[in-house]
Amino acid sequence: IYGDRDYVMNSELWSEYSKEIWLEQILPEYKKINDRPLIISVGYSKEDMEVLIPLLDPYADAFEVSTHYVGTNLSVIADTVKTIRSHTKKPIYMKISPHIPNPPEFARVIKENGANGIVAINSLGPTMKIDIATRSILYG
Repeated sequence: IYGDRDYVMNSELWSEYSKEIWLEQILPEYKKINDRPLIISVGYSKEDMEVLIPLLDPYADAFEVSTHYVGTNLSVIADTVKTIRSHTKKPIYMKISPHIPNPPEFARVIKENGANGIVAINSLGPTMKIDIATRSILYG
């Protein structure tokens, strides 16, 4: 994980920080020093959302939810969206997995169950920051 003045980049699937570190240190500090909108990316299961959304809601301006590991069953995805919506009034954006066989049906299902939109992009890269003056890699 790397944090700069303007962003946080996590190139791993899960954070190396516990939810306690995020809730007690990172997110409160971010909100103190930054007035930019904060979209919190979460995943994966309905059970995860039952725990995480109420804890993260005070810090989030919106939620991005990964569907990559929940499979292609739209009823499972629908239940996940309903669970999230039951814990927040903030916008919910569902990340569409490349494995979803019918994207228009996915869009219909998530909209009907309370999502506000689709995240239709995965990773951007490269994510290497280079100091032009010294020609050195700052992280990567």
